[in-house]
Amino acid sequence: MPTAAILDIDGTLVDTNYHHAVAWYRAFRQHEVTVPVWRIHRHMGMGGDQLVASIAGDEVEHYLDLLDCRDLADGWTTSADVEATKPEPDLIVAALEKAGTKDAALLGDSVWDCKAAKRAGIQTVALLTGGFSDEELREAGAVAVFDSIEALRDGIAGTPLA
Repeated sequence: MPTAAILDIDGTLVDTNYHHAVAWYRAFRQHEVTVPVWRIHRHMGMGGDQLVASIAGDEVEHYLDLLDCRDLADGWTTSADVEATKPEPDLIVAALEKAGTKDAALLGDSVWDCKAAKRAGIQTVALLTGGFSDEELREAGAVAVFDSIEALRDGIAGTPLA
């Protein structure tokens, strides 16, 4: 007999898999991606960073199309490009390598973004859209915090970057 038991609570001991499948179905539909619930259900238990790509294709490709910004970006990275995701700096380091520079700043919306950027040696400009407070973001390392994309745009409108 083994000396320890590892228990999967969510979905195994607490019957939540169908609830998760329906929630994912609704989330996909909000982004005009229609996937049969049975296919989503078969992916329950998989990490969210892998689930979206497994069910609906590479999410970055969808977002690039949604934002109509392929011509604005020289390249992009995803969690598939790295061993560890935020708050580890791997994803940011991969992006810096792809960009061929360490002279960069991250636009993020969570303390995890700020911590990963700090570990990668770059600064973070943050938005409040991630549900974290101005104080939490600044404590995690954000050099500036904006209420929205519009406020960020207005804030940099007078700078040489505009």
